[in-house]
Amino acid sequence: MKYAIAICLLLSVCYRPATAQKAYTILESHKELDPSRYDEIKGSPYLYNDWLPATVVGSDGKMHENILVNYNGLTGELEIKRENRQTEMEPSSYLKVMVHTPAGTQAFYRGIHPQLGNKLVCVLYDGVRVKLIRDFKVRKQENEMQTPLNPTVFEKFVAQSDYYLMLEGLLHPVKIKKKKIMALLDHKQEIEKYIKENNLNLNTTEDVIKLLAYYETTLLES
Repeated sequence: MKYAIAICLLLSVCYRPATAQKAYTILESHKELDPSRYDEIKGSPYLYNDWLPATVVGSDGKMHENILVNYNGLTGELEIKRENRQTEMEPSSYLKVMVHTPAGTQAFYRGIHPQLGNKLVCVLYDGVRVKLIRDFKVRKQENEMQTPLNPTVFEKFVAQSDYYLMLEGLLHPVKIKKKKIMALLDHKQEIEKYIKENNLNLNTTEDVIKLLAYYETTLLES
């Protein structure tokens, strides 16, 4: 009996490092990134100005907290920053990433709607029946600067965001403007009252998110 207990203890000790190693590598791609690779290009390909803390739901369902991430609109992938290293997240290593921004939590995941295929998108409002989706894309553009002697050619990043409002499973392209948002929603009288009472500006994503939360939890449930 003593030998059996000793063997179990030995196995448990040996198992722990393997488990910890799996939890660590799940957040990293085999592909290391050069932090200086964009130094010669004007602007930034990233969605956020700073690397932000995130909660990562691994493909095994485990939660990993306080992981510094940013979304690269040029590659369409999330990246991790740890100490002096940058790595691109392996798509198969996670199910969902929730980035904690000053404006609130924004979720990243794939397969949200067939029209978007398997593209990784940012979900600004992630309700059950209502979702506001941002597709942030960046491309490189070559520009020419005229100088007295010779023109100088340089590259810069050009960003574009496409938004979608998903209502009851139907995907609608939309602009963040009051008229466009209102055209897709029912209960217009109640919405107008809520906008006025809360002084909302539907030309901003922050206030559109507030309205959608009210719309789903109050008006659609009534």
